[in-house]
Amino acid sequence: MPSEKLPIWDLSALYRSPNDPRISTDLTGALSRAKRFSKRYRGKLSSVVNSPAKLLKALEEFEEILQQASKPVEYSYLRFAESATDPARGALLQNTRERCIAVSRELTFFELELLGCKPSQLKAAARSNNCARFRNFLLKLVASKPHRLSEREEQILSEKQMTGASAFTRLFDEEFASRRFLVSGKKISEAEILDLLYASERSVRKQAAASFSGALSEDARRLTYIFNTVLQDKAIDDRLCRYSTPEQSRHLANQISQSAVDSMVEAVSGSAAIVSRYYKLKRRLLKLPALYDYDRYAPIKAGKGESYSFERARSIVTEASARFSPVYADIVDEFFRRRWIHAAATPGKRSGAFCSFATADTHPFVFVNYSGTLKEVLTLAHELGHAVHAYLMRENGYINFGVPLTIAETASVFGEMLVFDHLRASIKDERQLISLYCSKIEGVFATVFRQVSMHRFEQDAHAARRSEGELRTARLSQMWRKRQEEMFRGSVTLSPGYDLWWSYIPHFLHTPFYVYSYAFGELLTVALYAQYQKAREQGDTGKFVAHYLEMLARGDSASPSELVKPFGISLEKRAFWLGGLEIISGLLATLEDLVGRR
Repeated sequence: MPSEKLPIWDLSALYRSPNDPRISTDLTGALSRAKRFSKRYRGKLSSVVNSPAKLLKALEEFEEILQQASKPVEYSYLRFAESATDPARGALLQNTRERCIAVSRELTFFELELLGCKPSQLKAAARSNNCARFRNFLLKLVASKPHRLSEREEQILSEKQMTGASAFTRLFDEEFASRRFLVSGKKISEAEILDLLYASERSVRKQAAASFSGALSEDARRLTYIFNTVLQDKAIDDRLCRYSTPEQSRHLANQISQSAVDSMVEAVSGSAAIVSRYYKLKRRLLKLPALYDYDRYAPIKAGKGESYSFERARSIVTEASARFSPVYADIVDEFFRRRWIHAAATPGKRSGAFCSFATADTHPFVFVNYSGTLKEVLTLAHELGHAVHAYLMRENGYINFGVPLTIAETASVFGEMLVFDHLRASIKDERQLISLYCSKIEGVFATVFRQVSMHRFEQDAHAARRSEGELRTARLSQMWRKRQEEMFRGSVTLSPGYDLWWSYIPHFLHTPFYVYSYAFGELLTVALYAQYQKAREQGDTGKFVAHYLEMLARGDSASPSELVKPFGISLEKRAFWLGGLEIISGLLATLEDLVGRR
């Protein structure tokens, strides 16, 4: 990548600096408001719920307090992500989280007291015009009733968060942010060593994988202990909250049924031949006798144009967005113009990429580690898809500011597809086109097949922890290898060190059973994008674009099934998921044709 100054975000929409007195003022003010709110409504909600106008007023104030308390946490987390090894940033994050929990503790009574009302009362309130914006919130509350505890019990669980699983996930984050990996005599960060897995030189990839595996082996005792602790912490929570399976709480939060998830997982697992088919083709393209785990992301050389400056990436993403919708493109461009993106390397910066929604009264922020590869261009498009989603849903207020994880990846994957389509139409050189298809297919595999294999490993690990007790490193590695081998079906040779690669996946700790949502969102988006392409071929995309932007803008004000209803999609049917997998197989068939022509 040509030398250039990469952007660092401007967080002033939240606070001017970590010393901004408004951080403490907001937390203190939120706590005072929460106490007044408790005094005003505690013990009175059974009558309030019968008056939609009064209930609306209470819900709006509840929402405002939550937003005020969360803003300092959002700010401190974004600063922590910039440099996770800075003790001062870690301390600010811990302090704001603790004070936010104090606010939550004061408000715990509100949802529990509402749940003390008859479900018919809450459903009637949800149907009223006054509470229309809070309809889905109230219906979700009714659905959660069997799993809620007493106020005091929930307060205890809330307070123990900071010394329970969240403490271990913070330790995990800090360990990996400060960890350095030795490659060719140079110590590099996690983000840097994982980038080397995409290197053209096989010796570099092999050395990077060996160094990474070696470091995981050195840290295996500690990482295994962290993993076991988080597994057991969730088992305790599930038992106390009467969840019958480790996944049930996630499905409830995602507003999706077990049968819908099972249908998707079974469809993906049963289609692993697509993975095998691709990697056998890639082995031939790379002219290797065997494809190892460290060869999976080896680039297919495309000649010139393999490095993308940030400005070029900006141009590609904004042009692709403009082809879809001027409204969409204007929002994307605003993130570049107003410095809402952090792409530069900073000391201690955490790896990966994410979009922070921040709060409904501010705007989202995009975080990437930009290295100039085609993969990073697509990652930028992915996170900006999240950003557009969050930007549009702000009008729904803080309670609806977010979506279930099953829908969360839809806008991001759609953003990637827009860029892929744009590049595919503009590239004339067959070598570059083959490289682009390989990159896209591998991205889809990482989102669909890899995430489902990780989901099944997660199921195995939680079940084993509950039936066998504390798990040894070798036992976890055994389960990991089994699921990986099922996915690759002999097309990729797994080195012994790869057995430990379960131990660096943050989603297993931060958000148990998050990973299936990636596959869910990818396959849903593939189906949506196929509808868009059909509309484009017919010369009329207006209706689709309007439905799509409206779906994003609704946020969490409706369930996933309601959100996709205008597109005629049923999430319960296995045939729907198989249809998405057929589209992926079609992408691979196009690549096979391109390779055949050469």
